[in-house]
Amino acid sequence: MNTTRKLLVLASMTSLVTGCTSLPPDAGFDEVSVNVEQRIANKVHWYTGGEEDAQVRQSIHDRLAQPLTADSAVQIALLNNYNLQAAYADLGISQADLVQAGLLKNPVLEMTRLKPRNGEDASLDIELRFEFLDILLIPLRKKVATQQFAAAKQRVTATVLDHAALVRKAFYEAQTSQHMEDMFREVTSSTEAALEAARRLRKIGNITAGTFDRFQLSHDETRLSLAQSEMSNRASREKLNQLMGLWGEQTQWLIEGGLKPIPFKPIDVNDIEKRAIANSLDLAILKHDIEALAERSGIENVKSIIDDLEAGYAWDRESSGEWSDGPTIELRIPIFDFGHARRARVAAELKQLQDSYYARAIEIRSSARALSDRLQSSRAMVEHYIDNILPLNRRIKDNELLNYNAMQIDVFKLLRAHEKQVASRQLFVQALRDYWLARADLETLLSGRANTVSDMRGPAISMGGGNEGGH
Repeated sequence: MNTTRKLLVLASMTSLVTGCTSLPPDAGFDEVSVNVEQRIANKVHWYTGGEEDAQVRQSIHDRLAQPLTADSAVQIALLNNYNLQAAYADLGISQADLVQAGLLKNPVLEMTRLKPRNGEDASLDIELRFEFLDILLIPLRKKVATQQFAAAKQRVTATVLDHAALVRKAFYEAQTSQHMEDMFREVTSSTEAALEAARRLRKIGNITAGTFDRFQLSHDETRLSLAQSEMSNRASREKLNQLMGLWGEQTQWLIEGGLKPIPFKPIDVNDIEKRAIANSLDLAILKHDIEALAERSGIENVKSIIDDLEAGYAWDRESSGEWSDGPTIELRIPIFDFGHARRARVAAELKQLQDSYYARAIEIRSSARALSDRLQSSRAMVEHYIDNILPLNRRIKDNELLNYNAMQIDVFKLLRAHEKQVASRQLFVQALRDYWLARADLETLLSGRANTVSDMRGPAISMGGGNEGGH
């Protein structure tokens, strides 16, 4: 009886089929890192306890020691935000699913020992079986998992790009808030000087109580505006702290002076729809989801014909001690369920994803046109302030100063001219902020992300059944 030899041969064949699969340590992160750097020229890092971790943390410290710029704020956030670190774990999860898809389910060993009541020797039944259909479906399952892993890498890249866009826009808001606070402080000083002059004139009876009250009200209102701008500035800093993952002493950073002037050369918007479509991560993700679902339809087609097929080998020892053995097969017969519903479900899901792809492409094209128009309009507004409004206000103030020096107007008119000039500068700063926000949104779109981020996960794609294979 060569029972042991047959068992070893069957086990060896199973081992050859499944192979020995290991998990690469980077889990696709290197590919994500390259993709991010190509799209937005920033680096990312996954903290895994390696030697590079300390170097990255030192680079964050060095950047915080300098006044923050939009670029340095984005880089700090991409290296330091732990929501991104959590997102990188999705790569490991998806890669594990890919490895799992290539494994056979563990074989089942069943043993039965029956002892007759008449005192004869016990009989022994041994059966070793495994799911033969599982072997046939491994290539299809791996194709599904490969597409899902590719989509996971694109989703993580998209998460990084979304975060970079949020940080850049938050920086512009914080920079604007700081500038607005400085200007409100300047206006408050002006109204305080006017109030002090009015107080002296009221004391000698040169102005009425009602006139003095108007100066008092103006100063109180500007003080309130200053307090609101200070609160807005603190809130803007905290939002940026959160996005950059900073706490404690790290939050004592300084910000670069006012918003940069608009670039001399406008951003190129030629073929912007085509470029947005070509670079879109949303469409790339949907394409991988469609491919995965198409591969899954192949699994459902097979399982609709043969839903369950187990093959194995059995050994039987009678109470007399005689052994018998032979192959076994177990097949589920498709009499009541021909798999129509499962195939129809996959077909409907595939149609849903295809329609979502075309809908998303239309949305991206629309966003490209809208953002291009918004950027050009905001640039025109800034240029109008620079070419017309600011010089005009400056000339008005200079003229009022000449009139004041010639004793043709009082100090109050001079101060009001100064306040109007500051108010005009405030509106200019807001227009400049709107330009940089529009530019950030357009650059984000061209890097592969729409300005309005939507959930691109789509319908969940299963493997067409569980898989408990292991090593």
